[in-house]
Amino acid sequence: MRKILFIIFVPIFFLGCQKDEVITPDESGLKPPQQKNEIDLIGFAGHDIKAIAVNVKEPNNILISTAKPGERIYISSNYGLSWSIAKDSFYSLCLSFDLHKPSNIYIAHNSGPSYALIPPLLLKSNDYGQTWVSADSGILVGAGERHITTISMDYFNQNFIYLVATANFNIQPSNSFAYFSQTFISTNGGVSFSQDIDINILNSIGWVFVGDFATSNLKTGTIYAAIIGDNNNYDIAESSDFGVSWTAKNIIDNWYSDFIRVYNNFVILKVTDYPRLNKELIYKYKGRILLSKDFGNSFTILDTNLIDYSDVNDMLITPEGYIIFTATLNSDPSKSTIYISKDGGISWQNLVNNDFDSKTLLAYDSKNKFLYVVKDRVNKGLYRIKLN
Repeated sequence: MRKILFIIFVPIFFLGCQKDEVITPDESGLKPPQQKNEIDLIGFAGHDIKAIAVNVKEPNNILISTAKPGERIYISSNYGLSWSIAKDSFYSLCLSFDLHKPSNIYIAHNSGPSYALIPPLLLKSNDYGQTWVSADSGILVGAGERHITTISMDYFNQNFIYLVATANFNIQPSNSFAYFSQTFISTNGGVSFSQDIDINILNSIGWVFVGDFATSNLKTGTIYAAIIGDNNNYDIAESSDFGVSWTAKNIIDNWYSDFIRVYNNFVILKVTDYPRLNKELIYKYKGRILLSKDFGNSFTILDTNLIDYSDVNDMLITPEGYIIFTATLNSDPSKSTIYISKDGGISWQNLVNNDFDSKTLLAYDSKNKFLYVVKDRVNKGLYRIKLN
């Protein structure tokens, strides 16, 4: 596990889009806007939003990637009150602010459908998206069939950055998998990458398709991987030495790992009843959440008899220990909601009432307790919810 800055003034319905001087909270005294309703539209009405990232240290800085009506990367320096175009004619499924240097941004250049002929590319900005340089040294993947879908960084050591370049594989007549996912590591802060991470080196694991990475915020060098092993034998792998060696385990039979989230002692794994062919393409399948409260040693499945959901679109764990995910309802697949648990998954509640529009991506501002959520069908746009 992607060029000259275009400054274009584009109206985004009720929001004016302009190039602002990037101001950090300490310098400007910026205060976040007040929440007006239970869920507020803050921009990009009618747009297809493919990725979102909130700066952990400076949450007034927010990144958005849109696909329609235009492929662009937008950035806001004032909590979404206004937006500027940081990258034009550019489409990304994966955006990331550096955990250690808030002015640094990584964006993965996604090639569109899996058979497109544009190779993947990783770009980096050191100035909040005003200028960009190529950061794909050492990233060698097949054109069109692979693109970067995960950028994960070590919380303690700024030199270690991990990539998953991505999500395509074929099912052979023998029912075994031919895997094309590739994983990369940078040990010099993103100056260059290599394929030193190889989960396949464990003979007991065999061939492995890696869907996602997540790093521990408690232990440096600890990485969790959502994987699919030969004959579905494995669901998760863990390394405590920056990806040099791995242990893997089978958690649940006949389900396939999709993506993973980690914070403190919590590990959340999304599994599906059919392996994902491509991170961009959407198929009808069922999804379940597996929850661990002991660093991934044991898991329980979130029972659909106790909570109404048939699929999981995105999920996150907040520093307060809240577990949040967007879900399609099992009782009515045309409806979607946001579930939140404030007690480690013991009890759950709907975060918004009487709002069943399709909801996908999530991002969180822990300083101001703002949850950002994307709607992708009816009433498309970027929304914000204030958590109590």
